[in-house]
Amino acid sequence: STGYSAASSSTIVFNSADMPMSLPTDYLEFKQDNLATGESYQTAWSWIKNRDATDNHMLFDRVRGIYNDLHSNTNDTEVTNVNTLQRFLNGGVQVGNDVQVNTVNESYVAWNWYMEATGSGSALTSGSINTTALVDTNLGVSVGTYTGSGSAGTIETGLTNTQFIIVKRRDSGANWASWHVGLTDDNNVYLDVNNAQQADGLYDTSSNTSTLIAFASGGGAVNNGSGTYNFIAFAPSQFTSIGSYKGNGNANGSFVPTINSLGVPIQPAWVMIKRIDAANNWCMRDIIRDTDNPNEKELDADLSNAEITNSDLDIVTGGFKLRATDNLFNNSSGSYIYLAFGTPLIDVDGRIITGR
Repeated sequence: STGYSAASSSTIVFNSADMPMSLPTDYLEFKQDNLATGESYQTAWSWIKNRDATDNHMLFDRVRGIYNDLHSNTNDTEVTNVNTLQRFLNGGVQVGNDVQVNTVNESYVAWNWYMEATGSGSALTSGSINTTALVDTNLGVSVGTYTGSGSAGTIETGLTNTQFIIVKRRDSGANWASWHVGLTDDNNVYLDVNNAQQADGLYDTSSNTSTLIAFASGGGAVNNGSGTYNFIAFAPSQFTSIGSYKGNGNANGSFVPTINSLGVPIQPAWVMIKRIDAANNWCMRDIIRDTDNPNEKELDADLSNAEITNSDLDIVTGGFKLRATDNLFNNSSGSYIYLAFGTPLIDVDGRIITGR
């Protein structure tokens, strides 16, 4: 008879120090830290929240840099903690072992906004107050920093037709002073509290231009003379809808269309809603934490609370449908503002995208 057999053995080495040969000079260990990460469409702004516990909302951006977090639920100064966000990635972020971003066996949500913008921001000098910002006009978002002037002035966001801006003083305790196109002229709301809109002499909306946001004074929340600030600005785009609506107090409530800058409805993936005529929380819903309707998983930007369940609305094709009579979304005399991100139902090439 005839036949053939062979025997072989292999050794797998997991520690580079045990390699029986000299490694090439360009050798890199195969791990996340050594994977290539081009900056195009890299995360520029990240918002992380523990869903299971009472922890701060953790906001990071590439302009301020890794480790530096702000909390939307407090007026605290900026915190530097090397155990929080470690790295901005093309596919998200890398986190450390701080309990607010990474506790064993606890569930988190990380909302990440990618931008077609490189580096840590560029100088914008058209306003009377210079800013440094990462800008993506296609997305309709810019993230930046500036130093206050102490008197009335303007900042450039890098966007055309900014309709919502959130400002936070980084070096001192101050509320997150925010302006939205749905507010009464010159009024503001605060992201970290549930107050109704109010006139605090911070914004001069009649002096806004297509590219500039105007401050009315040197108010500490937006423009102290020695203050350092962070801002996040939003403008209508093919992926963004910014608007307002009135409640009707009906459990079979109104449908609120989310229309983009091209006049096309978007399929919302993330929605934030705030009542502005009375005190109510900044409620955030998305279609990842809750994949079907009613959309029930709620986190509030102004609260450190763990996630709760409220069946107040449906997120549907081209908008959201109100499903309750409560104050949060649909009081019979309530006025509301919203910000939504999603996918256009018709793309720029005229293709129809499947709705929800």
